Amino acid sequence: MARRFVTDDCKINDNIIEIYGEEAKHIEVLRHKINDIIEVNNRNCKIINIEKNKVVCEMFGEEIRRGIPKVDITLYQALLKSDKMEYVIQKSVELGISKIVPFESKNIVVKLKDNEKNKKIDRYNKISKEATKQCGRTDEVEVTNVMCFKEMLNSLDEYTSIILAYENEEQPLKEMLKKINHEKIAIIIGAEGGFDKEEVEKILENKKAVSVSLGDRILRAETASLNLISILGYEFDV
Repeated sequence: MARRFVTDDCKINDNIIEIYGEEAKHIEVLRHKINDIIEVNNRNCKIINIEKNKVVCEMFGEEIRRGIPKVDITLYQALLKSDKMEYVIQKSVELGISKIVPFESKNIVVKLKDNEKNKKIDRYNKISKEATKQCGRTDEVEVTNVMCFKEMLNSLDEYTSIILAYENEEQPLKEMLKKINHEKIAIIIGAEGGFDKEEVEKILENKKAVSVSLGDRILRAETASLNLISILGYEFDV
């Protein structure tokens, strides 16, 4: 398999792509030479020229599609501490999530100021892009802007099923999976402090929403996210 590069810092003219910035430097550092075959932005490319901070390639063949999930699953993740949030983003992309929506709830530990949110989302999307590159996915996984709790609730209508992981629920996930419409799924995971009762009630007002137990043990927020994604991936062949 050709080494894969992903970049927005490029120019395309017919079948010629000029690559600049970090990925151009990356290609040089890896000591690629003229006539080497690489993959750039989901296309096979032959290197035809290498200059300082610029690599020129000829694209050939059809667009490459690989590692794209068969089921559309969005992760709604209440904001976690920085390292935990970044870990969840990275691993959920590897496990086949389609989109990630960070949101605010009452019990979050992290309180982002408005002027911090854009910088944080840029960082999250960079992590997502690196994760898609690492695991060989040819699609992109967007990390959206941070939503307040009300915005999160209002955004759920597009999904065929909404799964809320809730530590006080008794209904096993295993039983619920037999009943849901898995065409387009949203999963909702709380922060370190979980959800309060009022928030759970608000989510469950949506007729497509169900709350489920992930077992007898209380899981960390980041463990709960990845556990649920993994189970859905196995169940629906994501």
